[in-house]
Amino acid sequence: MKTVAYFAFSFLLLFNPLLLSQEFLPDTVVFGSDSNYPPFEFLNQHGEPAGFHVDLIRAIAEEMGFEVSIKLGVWADIKKELEVTGSVHISDMFYTKARDKTVEYAIPHDAMFDNIYIRKGEEGIFGIKDLAGKKVAVQLSSTLEEYLVSNYPAIQTIPVQTEPGALELLSKGGCDAALVSNIISDEIIPKLKLNNLVRVGQTVIPREIAFVVKEGNYSLLRTLNIGMVRMIESGKLNELKSKWLKQKSTTWFTTKVIILISIVLILILMILIWNLVLRITVKEKTKELEFANNRLNLISGHITSRIDKASTKEQTIELLNLVKETFNVDMCDIRIVIKDELKLMGSVGSRPDGLPESLPVSHGLYKNIFKKKSAIIHKGDHLLRLLRQSDGKGPSDYNVKFFAGAPLMVEDHISGILEIYSEKEMEKLAELDLKHLQIVADKIGMALENVRLFEQNEKQKEILVRQIVAKKQAEGEIKKLNDELEQRVLERTAQLENTNKELESFSYSVSHDLRAPLRAISGFAEIIIRRHQADLNEEGQRYFKNIVQAGERMGQLIDDLLTYSRLGRAGVKREQIKLGDLIKEIAGRMESTINKNHGALVIAEGLPAIMGDRTLLSQIFINLLDNAIKYHRPDVPPQVAVDFSLEDHHVIISVKDRGIGIPVEYQQKIFDIFQRLHPEDEYPGTGVGLSTVKKAAELLGGKIWIESQVGHGSTFFVKLPKD
Repeated sequence: MKTVAYFAFSFLLLFNPLLLSQEFLPDTVVFGSDSNYPPFEFLNQHGEPAGFHVDLIRAIAEEMGFEVSIKLGVWADIKKELEVTGSVHISDMFYTKARDKTVEYAIPHDAMFDNIYIRKGEEGIFGIKDLAGKKVAVQLSSTLEEYLVSNYPAIQTIPVQTEPGALELLSKGGCDAALVSNIISDEIIPKLKLNNLVRVGQTVIPREIAFVVKEGNYSLLRTLNIGMVRMIESGKLNELKSKWLKQKSTTWFTTKVIILISIVLILILMILIWNLVLRITVKEKTKELEFANNRLNLISGHITSRIDKASTKEQTIELLNLVKETFNVDMCDIRIVIKDELKLMGSVGSRPDGLPESLPVSHGLYKNIFKKKSAIIHKGDHLLRLLRQSDGKGPSDYNVKFFAGAPLMVEDHISGILEIYSEKEMEKLAELDLKHLQIVADKIGMALENVRLFEQNEKQKEILVRQIVAKKQAEGEIKKLNDELEQRVLERTAQLENTNKELESFSYSVSHDLRAPLRAISGFAEIIIRRHQADLNEEGQRYFKNIVQAGERMGQLIDDLLTYSRLGRAGVKREQIKLGDLIKEIAGRMESTINKNHGALVIAEGLPAIMGDRTLLSQIFINLLDNAIKYHRPDVPPQVAVDFSLEDHHVIISVKDRGIGIPVEYQQKIFDIFQRLHPEDEYPGTGVGLSTVKKAAELLGGKIWIESQVGHGSTFFVKLPKD
């Protein structure tokens, strides 16, 4: 069972990068927790900290080589100190989504659940739903209290300082029930001789427990995770559990881990499916746009060009083929009005030879066309009845299921009919599609009329002039339709952009949620290198070292992306910031890097104070100073100068270096995310830093720009409002 659990633990953490940070471990790490939560942590008879978690953190500290101080007290106060002041660096805590926003969770090391207790002889309570309207004692600021308040508002919760206190209150009749964790109750009830209490119902909200650190303290989190892995590997964790914990939930925990793994795999599958659906949707939309574009090309083409007597039939067939393809139908023909008959002038399609050469104008298909003088459609059984009128004349031997006809308008009279047929089911043409068909018919009508104009020569000049006017009007309508199509393209493009943004947000959410199971890649690789180095050849050792380095780079990239996305999320909190003190503080943290590169950093005196957000300003100058030091020429030590100037109600801070410089064509692109000009092995980085600087400056109401010359260094200018 131990092997199964360890394997599940390893799989859960397979993609977990060991995030690096600029923070360093303090001289003494303070462990804070509940002073009355046996057997996990409590004050023994001598008033000294004792318990499973106390021994575990001391063992990790000894393994990882740091000092630890134990601070036990009221749980609500310890929790507040961790989340607000941060003076307590570590605490053991159950996982919730709300808490995950303010703290970072280490590798879980145990799992627990809660039980419902009532007094013997009480009736009517068999599960958590039966507690509605009852007074229930729970520990103050615990995950259980948060769970009941959010999901069972009808329960009257009575917060108490400790879980033993909740059982004592129930025993004395101060409430109707108490909810406490299983291991606590198993030890406290016999110890306090609370013999009038009995457990009822099923267990409540099973959950994992882990050490946590203040959000962003990745150095300490990394140390804890490596220490925990070593505790698991050495068997020390099981040894401490055997010493302090009488009951273990290994089977439940293994099942829980498998469920979590399944959820992760399902999420990955959902991402792949979503990408596939998005691609199909884009392909379909693109096909629709191409179809509409082809139709407009047909409309705006030279249909109205002169058709000679020698080429009228040939050009008519060419136009019909184009119409058939554009409207995606099986058959297309043109009929010309001669007296009271519609004579077939040309046809293309599946069986055009079966069409009658002449049909009366009064035929059922054409009545509405001549009446409305606009395009119409027929479909279904109604169409079949129309096709069988007029003594059986018409394409009655066809299995026609769709028909659309448009009059060939010449001025205000109909010179003929443009017909399209389909032998398959088709959706009803939209209003815009009918307009397109009518415009095509109008142009064909004008083209045929041109033939008559050429035959009549000078006698028909006046009619020709009116046709030119009609053509211009048609071109105006075409332009209007083109504008409408362009608007539709813009709207669909906006829809696709919104879809991409939703996918980006979803990917970010998944990336953020996968941080916890991604933190052990480098840790396990380091363990393999350390313990099995003798079993690995030189190539194998190099592969595992590459895993560690790749995990660290991935971790830095995810960390930078999360930092970038979080900028401004909590709003800009303005306060009086002394720029000189802030930049000197940041420079102090970089002193070792500057000395390592034999560099120098000069900060001008008299930097003013401004109203700004400390977090955003720190991100600006951390990234600018780090880049100025990092991108120095190999033969020239980094020399960085920070200066300032005042302009109206703004201050302009400059960070100047003697580095490699940036070509002019890239000086605007470097502020875009993931834009890098140099290989990773030459100048390491993620391509997010300057994007973060730009975003932070804009959130403060300022801007950033650069002046640079290749081989002579760069100067970054940040303009910020003083008030």
